[in-house]
Amino acid sequence: MILDEATASLGGRQVERLFELVGEWKARGMALIFISHRMEEIFQIADRATVLRSGRTVGAADLKETSEQELVGLMIEGGIAEQRHIAHPGETAGEKTVLLETEDLRSSVLNGVTLQLREGEILGLGGLQGQGQSNLLLTLFGAAPHSGTIRLAGEQVRLSHPRQAMKQGLAFVPGDRGGEGLLPIRSILENLLLPSWSRYGAFLNMRRARNDSEEVSQSLRLKMGSLDHPVNSLSGGNAQKVVLGKWLMRGPKVLLLDDPTKGVDVGAKGEFYKILSDLRERGVAILLHSSDDEELVDLCDRVLVMRDGVVSRQLSGGNLNKSVLVSASVGAASSSSDSARSGGAA
Repeated sequence: MILDEATASLGGRQVERLFELVGEWKARGMALIFISHRMEEIFQIADRATVLRSGRTVGAADLKETSEQELVGLMIEGGIAEQRHIAHPGETAGEKTVLLETEDLRSSVLNGVTLQLREGEILGLGGLQGQGQSNLLLTLFGAAPHSGTIRLAGEQVRLSHPRQAMKQGLAFVPGDRGGEGLLPIRSILENLLLPSWSRYGAFLNMRRARNDSEEVSQSLRLKMGSLDHPVNSLSGGNAQKVVLGKWLMRGPKVLLLDDPTKGVDVGAKGEFYKILSDLRERGVAILLHSSDDEELVDLCDRVLVMRDGVVSRQLSGGNLNKSVLVSASVGAASSSSDSARSGGAA
């Protein structure tokens, strides 16, 4: 029998019952393959482990003679990653003003998220995919029903619609630019102005709108023929710049990014990182979800690791490296200790 992430949607008692059945099946001589990202489950019921990376077998181990860290080492290219963290100007963010704060935030996916995001800080959301990161960003942008408390600059706010979030200075950049971020057959100009048409008057001041769009496109180094060309004529990286640019025209205080560099080439990623660095220096608070662990380690001042809709661990300083991040994502104990295990507040 092959069990592929069989426990992903099960409750605690259901998982226990499944493992009881697995024990009975093994006793009857059945051979089982158990696929899971949950480290504790692998060590609980499996006898041997085979680790795959990029479609290849990179190692195997007898679990009775293997530690969690040795297994994590196989999962990371090159073995256990070097304990390092690139210093950022934002690492002094602990002294800056808290712009965004949540307390016990709950939704159909979130199970009580508490966090603080300060001006001039990039706060990462890590963990395995589908653990609530995207839903958290949508909730903060007023696009998902929720309960709990959200504060902006110390004042409690109600964000039940994206319009309310926009008025409060929040902006949301989705990773699915084609499906959620752009109108593909419309012009670059129209896409840049999507959230901002009302700012140019009932009788549109198109000269000012075009001038503002030109200014943003130049600051983003947008490679295009003309603002009047359809946005689907752009490369993936430049199209993603348009998704970001339409929000920069509103001068956001808080930027919510949902895996923004997914499917973007290396060169465009570098330009995107430079833009984020400039925004941080201007005091913009950035909440970044990324499926790229190295991106989180290199860009962020802190990373909140999410599991099952909650923040399971907070990484910063010397603990913010790929080894600890991967270990925390799969629920393995780390050789490094955290100063904090919640997203609350440092």
